Amino acid sequence: MASDQNIILEIDEALKRERTEKLFKEYGPYLLAGAVLAVLFTGIISGYRNWENRINATQTAQLIEAMAAEDKVKALEDLAPRLRPGQRALALMAAAGALIESDKPEEALKILNQSALDKDLPAIHRDLATLMAVRLSVSAAEPGIDAAALLGHLSPLMGKENPWRWHARIEAALIAAHMQSDYTTARQHLAEVIRGGDVPPPSLLERARALDQVYSQKTSALKIESPVAPDAEG
Repeated sequence: MASDQNIILEIDEALKRERTEKLFKEYGPYLLAGAVLAVLFTGIISGYRNWENRINATQTAQLIEAMAAEDKVKALEDLAPRLRPGQRALALMAAAGALIESDKPEEALKILNQSALDKDLPAIHRDLATLMAVRLSVSAAEPGIDAAALLGHLSPLMGKENPWRWHARIEAALIAAHMQSDYTTARQHLAEVIRGGDVPPPSLLERARALDQVYSQKTSALKIESPVAPDAEG
């Protein structure tokens, strides 16, 4: 009986070895290739990261050099097409900022509007360009400026996941109040910032509260100036 069991165990072990050998013969080349690729992939990733770091460092240095140039705007605009999307966006923003400092808002607005529509730029930079363009349009106060259109540009920036949502809300409040005399809507935008609690930057939260107080007084003053007329007696 014991002998039979030993024979069965030997046969079982032989079958296991056979299956293992067959499995290795069938998949061994793939396993070896996978191991080699894993080593190569690790080396490639390491090399790629080093290459990425070198490129980023080089382009950042070029960006800083352009910002220090005598003709900053020209240097930045010439450099921008040769930069990666992130650095290119920064170069364009810096060029727009330099134009604003030089009292050339129309040229700055052109760069910002083009950047806002450039799908190759990171979304966070496109949204910042949109925000800056709206702010510049409001401050320029050009005749015939369309307040509704500006609010339409800001609307996508007000989403819960957008990092510029608090800035967009405050800009929308300013447009509603000062361009449309709609203090109720303005306060609704500000309420979103105030309800944000500790999430909005303290400076924006403080500004929202200050504006809300001003617009509250404006609303009260308008109610006093425009009392409801009593019904005429029949």
